Amino acid sequence: MDWSRAKTILLVSFLLLNILLGYQLWYDKTSPLGSDSNANEATPEIEQIMAQKGIVLSASVPKDTPKLREIDVKITPSEGEPAVTALNTPFQATELKDKTSLRSVISRQIPDGESYQIDDYDSEGDQHVLHQMQDLYPLFDVKLVLYEMEGVIRSYQQTHAEVISSAVVKEQKVLTGYTAIELLVEKYLKEGSNIIDVRLGYHGQTFEADTRVLAPYWRIVTDQGDRFFVHAITGAVEE
Repeated sequence: MDWSRAKTILLVSFLLLNILLGYQLWYDKTSPLGSDSNANEATPEIEQIMAQKGIVLSASVPKDTPKLREIDVKITPSEGEPAVTALNTPFQATELKDKTSLRSVISRQIPDGESYQIDDYDSEGDQHVLHQMQDLYPLFDVKLVLYEMEGVIRSYQQTHAEVISSAVVKEQKVLTGYTAIELLVEKYLKEGSNIIDVRLGYHGQTFEADTRVLAPYWRIVTDQGDRFFVHAITGAVEE
């Protein structure tokens, strides 16, 4: 055996390994998806960019980073717009301000009404939007819309999701809310934007089908009406 050659190969291998480990350490420190992304605060670099672009963060950012996976759901109705249905017992719109009272009122008249939670950032004018909840997280594409007329809720429009299975993909720890914001700051957020809501939930395809796959997403809303969905595992951005 040529020991001199073997020693050279070993030295070169160790050198390449050190270079690889050094690169990985650098990447983890500089990439928003690296190991430092577990920190529940914006990095100084991102704060500087936000300051330069006049971007303000007014919303509280959830600190939880649970392990989640994609889910398969059956949507009803699977095609077209759901019918607008009149309530048997209309109720005052002031009930919307009390979540407990609202849940009680709609659960008596709307199928599975207790599984929906109001979303002030999707509601507008006389249309009050509630999202169906999966455990603690909203299904952003599954809505119950309450229609107000002269201060009274008189009708509703409902889509409903039945979770039929969890996708084969294993649970993974989601990115932090701050990481999702960082992914938007440089390329997507307009100058002068004010981030008014940061929320973790589920989002998926918009095409009409009996069964859809919903994945964990961060939804980020600005005061200019912009909504961004950031995949909470891959970091992919959807405007």
